[in-house]
Amino acid sequence: MKVLVYQPEVGISAEGEEWANKEQVELVEKLVEKLKPDLVVLPELWPGYPWAMKRLSRLPCYSMAGTKTEKDGKKYNSYVLTKNGKRLDRYDKIHLYKSENEEFIPGEKPGILRFGGLNVGILICNDVTSEELIKEVAEKSDLVVMASNADVRYLDKEWKNIISKTNREYGVPVIFANVGGVYEWKGDRYGGGESMIFDEGEVKIMLGKEEGWVLYDTQNHTVVAISKK
Repeated sequence: MKVLVYQPEVGISAEGEEWANKEQVELVEKLVEKLKPDLVVLPELWPGYPWAMKRLSRLPCYSMAGTKTEKDGKKYNSYVLTKNGKRLDRYDKIHLYKSENEEFIPGEKPGILRFGGLNVGILICNDVTSEELIKEVAEKSDLVVMASNADVRYLDKEWKNIISKTNREYGVPVIFANVGGVYEWKGDRYGGGESMIFDEGEVKIMLGKEEGWVLYDTQNHTVVAISKK
């Protein structure tokens, strides 16, 4: 499976919403047209906005993007699978982080989505604090995606250790998709980039701290194309 990982540089609105601008969404569309990936992987709560989600859902390949969803009056931090304008599946974050508990309801089911002939495991940011959940997801998956909006204090050690350990112990490629840039919200600093791919027991690529993207072939374990600052 050829996977396009896009690391956007984000800003924050007065309401604390991450924003995706028109140019970023257009870039993803152009990259898909040019590179022909099987799957696009985006960070936690990005692009977020309904207009951007609607546009990216129309991509001709599978796309997994972060947004807020609502059901029966309850709000969730979700990772949504789409293709050709259709919502195919979703995972709701189970282990919420700090102030998220004021807005969201925890999900109930582990994120293992079946598509493209593979089981793709999903963990959203603070989910990785649960070794039990990591084990349950990774053991049943052919590929693990960790979508994040990371607290930058934990990027260098905790995140890299968790990602590399998951790859080594369960033998599955692990994609960590984070937002670039750094912003502050309610006293904490988020973002920081460093989206990365661990495969075959080693770091295959890291995207740095700002906007960038990489196309990775999980079958051949190779970087096909890359752009980073």
